[in-house]
Parts: sequence; C-alpha cells; structure tokens
Amino acid sequence: MKKTIILFCVISLVFSAVLVSTAQAKSSNWKVLCDNRTGEITLTKDFALPHHSILKQSFTSEPAARAWVDKNYPN
Repeated sequence: MKKTIILFCVISLVFSAVLVSTAQAKSSNWKVLCDNRTGEITLTKDFALPHHSILKQSFTSEPAARAWVDKNYPN
C-alpha cells in the first residue's frame, strides 16, 4: 500500500509539472511579425501569417509584445 501511495504521488507530481509547463507555453503565444512585402510590423496571437517573418515570439501578453516593438522599432 505504501509503495502504491508513493508511486501515485510521484505520478501526480510529474503530471502537475506537465500541466504547469503546458499552461505557461500556452500563455506565451504572442508574436511580433514583419510583413516581408511592406515592412509593416504586426502583433499576432497563436499563429503566424503568410508572407511574414517572426521577429520575436513567446511574449506572455500583447502589452509585452508592444513594449518590445516600441523599444526596438521606435517611430
């Protein structure tokens, strides 16, 4: 019985770690893209657009991505 409980705790711990890292990965889905044809910078969530290059990715929020753009590509 004791081995079963310990095994269950280890499995639960690993499962919890996977859930946390998955949630973190899903929350880091904002990207800064550059239109290859016009040079226009675009922010997007979850996907890349055709004819665009990813300049930077894995931002946790739109304001974080926008702040990066403002710092690196001022008007």
